[in-house]
Order: sequence, then structure tokens, then C-alpha cells
Amino acid sequence: MLQAQNPRWRKGIQSHSLPDGSAVLFDANRKTACPMNASALVLWGCCDGSRTVEEIVEHMSTVFDAPRDLIARDVDATLERLLELDLLELTSNRDISY
Repeated sequence: MLQAQNPRWRKGIQSHSLPDGSAVLFDANRKTACPMNASALVLWGCCDGSRTVEEIVEHMSTVFDAPRDLIARDVDATLERLLELDLLELTSNRDISY
């Protein structure tokens, strides 16, 4: 279950902003890219390992005027996709080092 996990960017992932407010995440080691729209970038910005998925959903709910259940579904789907692409890793609070 993702809700109790803390997603964080995997080391080596680069974010390149585009003029339209979107961005591309680039993994130089795997030579892969992932386009991100503006709302996905807000989510990406939350993935520093300091917040649980539940806390990210709460934050996204304050940023976007949408039903919380819709935000939770979209956050879960986006995180799952980023995990599939190996752009994120999941940690717990005790795994975080600054």
C-alpha cells in the first residue's frame, strides 16, 4: 500500500523545464525520458522523501480545486507510473537522510 510510504526522486534523475510549464524527466543512466504536465510537476516536487503519499494527496488537494478522491486516484496512478519507470523509490520516515 502506497499511502504509508514516502516517495522520493531516485538519484540521477534530471528535470528539464519547458516553456509551456511542463517538463521532461530524464534518466541519463537508462537514457529514458518521461514528459510531465504542470500538475504532475507539482506532485514530483512533493517527492523529496519527507511526505507520505497521504500527505502528498492532502497537499495536492489544497493546490487543486478537485474532489479529494479524484486527486488521490490521480496521485496513486502517477506515482505507480513513476515507480514503473524507476524514477522514484519508496522509503519510510526512518530511511530518510538529509
